[in-house]
Amino acid sequence: DEACCWSTHADFGKSRPLLAQTINTLLDTAKAPLPQDWDQTLDLPQVCAVHTLQALVKGSSLGVAVLQYTPVVAILSLTLLSSPCWAMRNAALQLYSSLCTRMLGQQPAGEEGSTHSGMSSPSFFNLYPALQPFLQGALESAAKDLHDATLLLHPSLYPVLTLLAKLQPGAEEQTR
Repeated sequence: DEACCWSTHADFGKSRPLLAQTINTLLDTAKAPLPQDWDQTLDLPQVCAVHTLQALVKGSSLGVAVLQYTPVVAILSLTLLSSPCWAMRNAALQLYSSLCTRMLGQQPAGEEGSTHSGMSSPSFFNLYPALQPFLQGALESAAKDLHDATLLLHPSLYPVLTLLAKLQPGAEEQTR
């Protein structure tokens, strides 16, 4: 809670050093390995950090400022989907969902298949260039395991495919 309070004070400064410090601390906490004897009935600091990141991403007053951290937060959330801890996987999926909504915008109800609005894939990867190699690597890893008939789970595959499916073709792709 304290870290969240500090970050709201950073709204008054343009560079937002407290927001940067808060997000970096939360990222470090979320990445920390789980203890050997973790208890599913206790709230782990790592899980709390992921939920706090989600609140920062989702919060209207800080959401835009947090967008600069999108690649690292997206990669973290997709990576944490492989955690052995259910609470961590759940928190990571909620964070990823909020992040996708912040990156791509809320789709109006009833327009699931609509191509009227949305970001093109070239625009998306121009805004978030660090995501392209990570997403491509996740897809290639899953494809290799499928080709090799390896029965490995890829927990991030569905979220990656869902994100890519929400992107619209760019102008050059539409003319082909």
